[in-house]
Amino acid sequence: MKRTRKMVWLTVVALVLAVAVVLPAQAQAVSTRGKAISAYKNLLNTAIRKKTIPETDSKGKTVGYLKLNRGIGKFRIVDLNSDGVPELVIKPSWNTNSNTTCAPKSYNTMLFTYYNKKVYLAGHEYGLDNYKLSKKTKLFLGSGQYHGYTMRGYRILKKGALVTMGMRFRNDMTNEYSYTLKGRDCSKTTLNNYLKKNYGVALGASYVKASYKKITKSNIKKYCK
Repeated sequence: MKRTRKMVWLTVVALVLAVAVVLPAQAQAVSTRGKAISAYKNLLNTAIRKKTIPETDSKGKTVGYLKLNRGIGKFRIVDLNSDGVPELVIKPSWNTNSNTTCAPKSYNTMLFTYYNKKVYLAGHEYGLDNYKLSKKTKLFLGSGQYHGYTMRGYRILKKGALVTMGMRFRNDMTNEYSYTLKGRDCSKTTLNNYLKKNYGVALGASYVKASYKKITKSNIKKYCK
């Protein structure tokens, strides 16, 4: 009887300790999410007011601004890597210009993430958009078309930066496929096995379709949650 009571008591203590560990982590994620949303709201409202979008370096420091020549653009809030803290994806208005020398003159999408208490421009791209995979994983998808190729990039976020782990290219003229793993040519099987082993997803995994909203004050208030 005493042994049974001891076992019950130890089980209760273990459960209490487990809850004590999990709850602070969840609370931290919720707190970080709120701070990220607040920072994104500020960025979007500033875009309306000044018709510019900031560009940051690898340390989250603003190094230039994207000037919006026609309108402002569209946005969406999405947790691409399923970590509880969402990202901000912006489609700037066309014919935008950057006042930094290292950036292209126009982008299809700009991906912002919240890391280390700052908003980082994780990636600015031409030809690709980013999508959350249907299966919960820190991996997400970059997909689009550019210069005769249909592309799929399998990506993660690392310290506020966009990192492409693998790519699949399809030549739209010949319908031939090619693959890369961490920037090097590889076979379809090699890339597929790597993705399944490390992230639990395979080539061709389904993803969540993107839904953008026009950057307006009312939409920022309604959808930045």
